[in-house]
Amino acid sequence: MSVWTRRLALAAAFIIAALVAGPASAQTKLKWAHVYEISEPYHTQALWAADEIKKRTNGKYEIQVFPASQLGNENQINEGLGLGTVDLIYTGINFVATTYKPLGITGAPFILRDFDHWKAYRDSKLFADLAKGYDDKSKHKIVALTYYGQRHVTANKMIMKPEDMKGMKLRVPPAPLFLMFTKSVGASATPIAFSEVYLALQQGLVDGQENPLPTIMAKKFYEVQSHIILTGHIMESLLTVVGNHVWGKLTPDERKVFAEVLKQAASRASDAIEASTVTSDVGLFNIFMHYLDQPKPSTDSPGGKASIDNGRALFNSVGCAVCHTPSMTTQASRLTAGLSNTIANLFSDLEIHHMGVRLADNVSQGGAGGDQFRTSPLWGLGQRIFFLHDGRTTDLLKAIEAHGSRGSESSHVEENFDLLTPSQRQDLLNFLRSL
Repeated sequence: MSVWTRRLALAAAFIIAALVAGPASAQTKLKWAHVYEISEPYHTQALWAADEIKKRTNGKYEIQVFPASQLGNENQINEGLGLGTVDLIYTGINFVATTYKPLGITGAPFILRDFDHWKAYRDSKLFADLAKGYDDKSKHKIVALTYYGQRHVTANKMIMKPEDMKGMKLRVPPAPLFLMFTKSVGASATPIAFSEVYLALQQGLVDGQENPLPTIMAKKFYEVQSHIILTGHIMESLLTVVGNHVWGKLTPDERKVFAEVLKQAASRASDAIEASTVTSDVGLFNIFMHYLDQPKPSTDSPGGKASIDNGRALFNSVGCAVCHTPSMTTQASRLTAGLSNTIANLFSDLEIHHMGVRLADNVSQGGAGGDQFRTSPLWGLGQRIFFLHDGRTTDLLKAIEAHGSRGSESSHVEENFDLLTPSQRQDLLNFLRSL
């Protein structure tokens, strides 16, 4: 073999080796940033999505997920998306709305009713159009919407009405609609980075904060706050956004993979968050019990002590206590001895009860079917503006009478109630109003 032949053969070998090695050297590493804890479904599903995308692209894309504000707070990771220092992010609706305001509509108080309403919005043309508006303006790509949950206020005092929040220093995310909410109730908005909220509560820099229950659990805010108030004032969502510098370079097939996987991860995380919100696990109840003041029923109002005492006796004898259990004892708590084997005067329970067709609302929630319910606590009844779980009546007497549904477990209770004298009925109502 001549020298030139050997040189040509060697060059060909180098070219072939380079072509073979090409795909491995072309691997792209991406950074996915968010501010949530590693125990939360957002993070666990992000890890799943990263692994799934790597598999479906034959290793071409390796996504590293950075949780718990490792790459910055919410404002910083949004800025990083534009700078190209991060490639994918989870971000709240209200942060994206600083770029494209119409997308923030669901971040306003009481816009969405419940999880089913949220899902209908997620799957709607309206959301698709709003997302495209953001895409067109920012050049980034919204790929998925994830349920974050209903936001509730925590504090170191009981809050019974909006006026009770006047003057409170309330930590909220630094976004316009959150600031509007605090202003509307007379509180002082104190924007603090999510990663710093626990310390701010512990040091008394703020009086309270607001977040969904799973987030309050994950961040352990129950260690530094004594009360939770189930305001449900905002139903929050997170967006999965891919930076333009990444999305613009994906092939059509790669875009399809990213979109399918990220939407599936968002759906899985959303279902997990909803399931954790409605769980009836007694262990979860133990953790939250110290948010709740032990009920202190009135001893003489309305109707006087004798009437209230007689009403409580009738509550048991008529059969109300069969479902609305007057008290229960918690299990041993892993947090504090003060929660272990503690009697909670719930006037409720964690059981599912068949309520019959008259009370059926065809809503399946918390493991209960369309004509079943988990009984609600009665204490605080005197402060309510409507009765029955679905708000069908503002009259307590009508609410009691509505329990008479053929085939339900509560029919006999309504029948026993009908046998009471007018005076006895009033005593029972006085007792309920005293709670």
